[in-house]
Amino acid sequence: MALYRVSCIMCNQVPYIRLLSVLSVVRLIEQYLKENNLYRTLATLQEETSVTLNTVDSIESLVSDINHGHWDRVLQAIESLKLPDKTLIDLYELVVLELIELREFSSQADRPYACTEAATA
Repeated sequence: MALYRVSCIMCNQVPYIRLLSVLSVVRLIEQYLKENNLYRTLATLQEETSVTLNTVDSIESLVSDINHGHWDRVLQAIESLKLPDKTLIDLYELVVLELIELREFSSQADRPYACTEAATA
């Protein structure tokens, strides 16, 4: 894997050299694009480099939504993540079982999620 030298200035204006991998540079650019709402550019960069940012905006918020059963928010948050098929299947199974338990059969029926894709993969 190629490494690049990046000059940085730290305390007392003392320069130092840090080596960053290509993946780190791509992820740093992806983070910048996401933070600046440049989603089409982000998607293009991820597609062309096969490197995904794979982050959520707030891990605390995601954990809270999971603990409180706000599955619509959870599914929306993980939509852009590249999770293993087994993890997705387990999550979808948990959501379906909890909704059945709560008798919420029509919950978010108008929002398509990739349940069938994960189940057939």
